[in-house]
Formats: sequence, structure tokens, C-alpha cells
Amino acid sequence: SGSSNWFVAKFSSAGAGVWSQTIGGSGTDYGYGVGFDSKDDVVAAGSVGGTVNIGGYVYTSNGFSAAAVKLSKATGAPQWATYFGPGSVLPAAIAAGGPEDVIFFSGTNQAAGNAFGSFSPSYSDGVFGGDAFLARVDP
Repeated sequence: SGSSNWFVAKFSSAGAGVWSQTIGGSGTDYGYGVGFDSKDDVVAAGSVGGTVNIGGYVYTSNGFSAAAVKLSKATGAPQWATYFGPGSVLPAAIAAGGPEDVIFFSGTNQAAGNAFGSFSPSYSDGVFGGDAFLARVDP
């Protein structure tokens, strides 16, 4: 419903569409990365602007906020979503793995006061466009 949305899709080995999940809301939204856990469920990262609802996980951002979502391998249904903001955060990548399916999320923080659960990354007032971060996501 905004000016752009992002999506994740699963295709069969023959190239036929199995499922797709659109992620976006009232603002401009972009997808940046996809990973898989040990069950082949999908973890994806992107940015959201405005109000977004990912499978009942509703968030309103002030500018761009980073989003991480886990989708079911079988159906594409959201299993959880989390957000990092309230604004000016751009994700770069997401990865899952190891015996506990640990999920790591990286990106750049471009504003003071952003938080990701109890994690609040540094911000150096515009030096080189923001500060990089790497966070572990424990949904």
C-alpha cells in the first residue's frame, strides 16, 4: 500500500510458485537479505517505513526501521517478526545457523536513540553515513 514493498517467495525445482509473502506497509519498504535455519525455514531482513503488519506483528516506524522476519518453509506464514528503530536503520544481511539456529542481523544505525530489544548500538552523528552493528536475534 506504500510506494514500494518487498517479498519473499518459494519456488519448486520446476520453477512453479509455491508461496509468496509480501512485506510492506504505508511507507517505502525494501528487502535486503534472506537466510535459512536448520529446518529450512526462511529468515529475511529488510527496511520498513510507516506502519507495517507482518502476520499480526504490527510496527510503526519514524523514518526507516529495520525488520527481521521468520517464515515457515511449508506455507510462508510469518512465525515471528521483530523491528529495530524507531528510524534511520538500514539492514544489510541476516543469517541463521548452528545447533540453536542462532540468528544474526547486521546493518547500519543512522540515528541516535534506536534500540533493538535491549541492544542500543552506537551512533557517531553522521560519520560515514552511520555506524555498523551486528546483533543476535533471540525471538
